[in-house]
Amino acid sequence: MMRIVYVLVLWVVAFYKSNWRDWKKYQPTILFMVASSFLVHLLTYSYLLWDLSSELGSHLINDLLLTIFAYPPMVLIYLTNFPFNKKVITKGMYVILWVFIYTVMEAIQYGLENIRYHHGWNLWKSILFDFVLFPMLVIHHVRPLIAYVLFLVGTILFILIYGIPISSFK
Repeated sequence: MMRIVYVLVLWVVAFYKSNWRDWKKYQPTILFMVASSFLVHLLTYSYLLWDLSSELGSHLINDLLLTIFAYPPMVLIYLTNFPFNKKVITKGMYVILWVFIYTVMEAIQYGLENIRYHHGWNLWKSILFDFVLFPMLVIHHVRPLIAYVLFLVGTILFILIYGIPISSFK
């Protein structure tokens, strides 16, 4: 139930704190986030690093809920409010704020047993993952081709570092 509340809160915040008039400007990065999520979960389908099973159902159902209904408003909120014209320190603090928010949300989910870690994954690795994710969204918004190359390299490194067997790919 916590995930449904999370999705609803994101949509309410997005309604009040996002630039809906220019949503098309953010759509490519929203699709990048959704496609990236689908790819990561396809690659780890039979070798889960984290399991999102909850009272809502299986990992797949919960993952689809987040990917389709939570990530679009999240990206819209994040990019609409990103301090593009500010100093690097301000941008860094903004990224840290979002990593903190995501860490708190994941810690709550972990405490409620709505997320379980496998194959060496843990909250600290999620934090590192988020420190890559949020700048990557900005890079994609500004320079999409660079983001695609970085995502490809990052995905290969992810597979190698976590020893995800190719035979487990869906």
